[in-house]
Amino acid sequence: MAEPRNDKQPTPDECPGWCARRHLQEDHPEDRLHQSPPIHAVLMTGPSWLPHDAAHRASPVVARLVQHTDSSEAWLEVTSEEDGAVRLAVTPESGRRLVALLDSLLEMLRA
Repeated sequence: MAEPRNDKQPTPDECPGWCARRHLQEDHPEDRLHQSPPIHAVLMTGPSWLPHDAAHRASPVVARLVQHTDSSEAWLEVTSEEDGAVRLAVTPESGRRLVALLDSLLEMLRA
């Protein structure tokens, strides 16, 4: 059985310090989120099989913290701004592991 969602919007005092979203009472319950300010970047992406360099393309993405207002867990989210090609949502701990993994791979390139 699904847990009931809270119908009350948070007050500014109830928001995490990083929340920049304006909460409206008429927001749909599924849209009641805390969100950090967006961070924009352009990533070079390509198909998973990477046939050659020509398959790469620039993908504008936005990264932010998100947390449902009735949850105590925040997520790190990276999504495409345009076409949905990039979608990653991980917990903070998984985000730290991903950063360490990527740093290890980048270190291999420097060697």
